[in-house]
Amino acid sequence: MLDWGIDDPAGGEVATVRTVRDQIEAWVRTLLMELFEEED
Repeated sequence: MLDWGIDDPAGGEVATVRTVRDQIEAWVRTLLMELFEEED
């Protein structure tokens, strides 16, 4: 299990929510790349 330590952006400014969204996207992309590399 991974814990990315993501802050809850609820009630925050739009810029903060977008930053969190972008971080999550980057982490998911990295995780998927790592998982697919293990299959090779």
